Amino acid sequence: MWQKRAAQFAAQYGRRQRVFCASLADVFDNKADAKWREDLFEVIRATPALDWQLLTKRPQNIRKMLPSDWGDSGYSNVWLGFTAEDQTRFEQRKRFIAEIPAAVWFVSYEPAIGPLRIVESDPKPNWLISGGESGHGARPMLAQWARDVISDCRQFGIAAFHKQWGAIGNNPLVEEQGMSPAEVKELDIYGKGGGLMDGQLVREFPHVNISDQRMRA
Repeated sequence: MWQKRAAQFAAQYGRRQRVFCASLADVFDNKADAKWREDLFEVIRATPALDWQLLTKRPQNIRKMLPSDWGDSGYSNVWLGFTAEDQTRFEQRKRFIAEIPAAVWFVSYEPAIGPLRIVESDPKPNWLISGGESGHGARPMLAQWARDVISDCRQFGIAAFHKQWGAIGNNPLVEEQGMSPAEVKELDIYGKGGGLMDGQLVREFPHVNISDQRMRA
């Protein structure tokens, strides 16, 4: 249905429709049924007008689990991403950005449980999503961590998307300015714990040229 309405969606919103796949699963988990993954890529090939976002905690498995026709550029409608909750995880996983071709590479710095910086020598993703942990027992996120990595994104031309603070105590209006949680909940309604970064929403996406987005043979 989304594929059939893709042209209408693009005309209305000025972009292609994005599909975040298996938000409660991992496409590249060793325990995932290989047949299920084959079926997924068959659906992806049949929906070239949709952009599929595949996020994993196991980027070391990606290459061996990609379809045989992935080629030297990847599918033009598949974005590959991995989680990196702190600098250690990013250092462990960043090499896959350079090693595996993809139309878009993204890093999910969520939940952020420690600082993460991107430097000149790092392979660069096209997109970085940041956010704090939510729920009972959530670990804290410092606002400065988000400021620093967004600054790095600005420097290196990476689209930055700050999703949310996760817990209200992480919100800089509470953490740094001493406002009450009740006040902040009224002022900042953008996600769990709010999402404003120094009064602004930082929610960018990598540029994708609609006219150029076609499935590669």
